[in-house]
Amino acid sequence: MDSTAPSSATDATSGEAGASAPTPAGCQYEHFGDASVVTLHPELNDVKWDAIESIGNTIEGRLETQKPQRVVFDLTPLNYVGSAMVALVARWWKRINADGGECAVAVDDDNVLEVLKLAKLDTHWDIVPSREAAYKKLGISGTASRRTSRDEGGGLDIGPAWPRTVAAVGVMLGILALVLDATDALKDHAANILLVVGGAMAAIGGLVGVLKTLGTRRIVNGVLLLVGLGLLGYGLMRMFGAPDIEVPDVDAPDIEAPDIDAPELGMPDAEGLERDIEATADGVSAAVDEATGRAAAEARAGAAEAAAGVDAGLETAETEADAALKQADAALEEAERVLQEVEREAEGD
Repeated sequence: MDSTAPSSATDATSGEAGASAPTPAGCQYEHFGDASVVTLHPELNDVKWDAIESIGNTIEGRLETQKPQRVVFDLTPLNYVGSAMVALVARWWKRINADGGECAVAVDDDNVLEVLKLAKLDTHWDIVPSREAAYKKLGISGTASRRTSRDEGGGLDIGPAWPRTVAAVGVMLGILALVLDATDALKDHAANILLVVGGAMAAIGGLVGVLKTLGTRRIVNGVLLLVGLGLLGYGLMRMFGAPDIEVPDVDAPDIEAPDIDAPELGMPDAEGLERDIEATADGVSAAVDEATGRAAAEARAGAAEAAAGVDAGLETAETEADAALKQADAALEEAERVLQEVEREAEGD
């Protein structure tokens, strides 16, 4: 039985040719006719064990449901293979053998091939150097459009779709309740019940989706969970929140202010004020005269002291000058005497 092999990947949701690059921790699953292709990408080496276990369960579930007779495990994107990835392929290989199918493993990297040989898997698996060789090995030929399911570890759509559907329906009910309430098309009590029901559906569906899905579906379910909690909380607050309390209008009594006679304030005595000003001026003038006199006396005393110091300095300078002149005269006389002795000695010779 021949199946048509894919010449280019096609997204199941859009049906357009050309598969996008794998997101982190990628595992791509494709099914066409009675054949399937499982492609492992390098990002799967960085996935935690619980996520790998979930990916393994999902792919195994599809193999069990679709029961393909021929399966290609494409390891050509890898230049390294870890024990977890080898265990995944071995697990799927056992499932296919149990259903009476046949497999081929495409490997084009020497390191990956060496790991498989060390594990003695080359004695159990048909290992070929390319995906095309695997198609030929299993009798898959030709090119045609086919359905492709993409499972990519970090952004893969793994897990049931019904939680997301339930959550989306709940969000739509909540939004509908808000719209009907805003337009007064629904009574407040009925709108609140519809809002709570919708929020509860969205929260429950989103929570189940977060727990049971991975990748893009988990992100979408997480957003729906948050929206559902918001709708549920708002609906409960509207139903059981504190009622609006109207404050009654109270008319305050008119209060008449009593008439109070202000005491008359007399004008100050002008003559007394003038006397106070003159006395203050006299005091200021006396203080200025006193300060000026003290400053002048201190200046005169300082000048006299400075003059006395100058006179004493002059006398000392004159005394020192006279002594210097006397020493100079003595030195000159001594020089003349020495000169005379030298002349006498010269004449005697």
